[in-house]
Amino acid sequence: MINRRGEQIIGLFAFMLAVVLFLPIPFGNTVPAPAIAILALAVLERDGLAAIAGTLVGLAGIAVVSAVIVGLVKGAIFVVQSLLLS
Repeated sequence: MINRRGEQIIGLFAFMLAVVLFLPIPFGNTVPAPAIAILALAVLERDGLAAIAGTLVGLAGIAVVSAVIVGLVKGAIFVVQSLLLS
C-alpha cells in the first residue's frame, strides 16, 4: 500500500476527506480529520497497516457525513411537502 501508486491513491483519498472537512455540516469534521492525520503518519512512516486503518476511519467518516446529508435532504423535502399541503 505504501509505494508510489499507493501514495497517489492515499493522496486522492485525503483530498476527498479534505473536501468533506470543508463542507459546513454540523459535526462533519470529527471523523475525517483524524483519518487524514492517520493517513499522513502512515505515508511518513511507510506503514501499510496504518494506511489501512486511516482508510477505514476515513470511510467511516464519509459514511457518517453521507448519512447526515441524506437526513438533512429528507427533512427539507418533508418540510417543503408539509408546507405545500397545508
